Amino acid sequence: MFPFDSLSCEIVLESYSFNTDEVRLMWHDVPITMMEKVELPDFDLIGWSTDHQRLEYPNGIWDRAKVKFTFARRYGFYLFQSYFPTSLTVISSWVGFFFDVRSVSARITLGVSSLLALTFQFGNVLRHLPRVSYIKCLDVWMIFSVIFIFCTLVELAIVCQLNRWERERQIGSKVLGHWLNQIRKTRKKESKSGEEGTGLLRKRIPVLAQLKAAAAASDSSSATPTTTTIQAQGSENNKAAGNNFTTIEHETFAYEKKSGWSHRFRQFVYTLCPPDRDWTITSVQVDRCSMIMFPLSFLIFNVV
Repeated sequence: MFPFDSLSCEIVLESYSFNTDEVRLMWHDVPITMMEKVELPDFDLIGWSTDHQRLEYPNGIWDRAKVKFTFARRYGFYLFQSYFPTSLTVISSWVGFFFDVRSVSARITLGVSSLLALTFQFGNVLRHLPRVSYIKCLDVWMIFSVIFIFCTLVELAIVCQLNRWERERQIGSKVLGHWLNQIRKTRKKESKSGEEGTGLLRKRIPVLAQLKAAAAASDSSSATPTTTTIQAQGSENNKAAGNNFTTIEHETFAYEKKSGWSHRFRQFVYTLCPPDRDWTITSVQVDRCSMIMFPLSFLIFNVV
């Protein structure tokens, strides 16, 4: 828990050569009297406790008096030298979320400079600490601060990629619009050239109508027996189709009855995530989400 830890110092009082038959060690009602206030540069005395024990040795029983002093570390130095500067460095890396998406160079400079500043601060703090193998509370703070700044750089890479895709879509839409305009122009030209030949088509329409009427009159005499056969075949086909429909309906009902839970689950998924919804994420949306999520997660980390 460094630098929020506490230390315990014990003093043991015991006779060297006299057992309880000759010497008894007992605490008074007020066991400890402070002659003056204890002041240390790095610790505060927050309490003490006393204990009495009777130990059996081969030569008899000895009394043992024990007192334990508890000291709490003063962490004000580490707050002003480590925690506040690193937290300001992490917060300064979030300023890039408020920049324009297209100002990539400024955001990269801000993120990399914040990461380098935090690394320098971390090295400066570790220089004055003992080289131990276990993880301290200060180490956890520094490591997570580096992770937060690294995540801002990852968010910058995601935003740049989304912005590039958006520009490609815009360029593609512009090309498509230009292509459609060219098609409209060519169609207008074709319609203008086609109006010149409409006069000839109007002259040919009466002749075509007379030919169609003559063909219909010649076919009417031979069409009656075929229509009856077609109607009979149509009724038989309708009966077969009806029978097929009933069998299909029974099969689908049995299928829905067997897999009703999957159907309900599918409906629930469709209500949460409708397939016709537009799921495209823009770079501006990612920046706005980061403006909220990064400070909130850093605040939760501080509370923990």
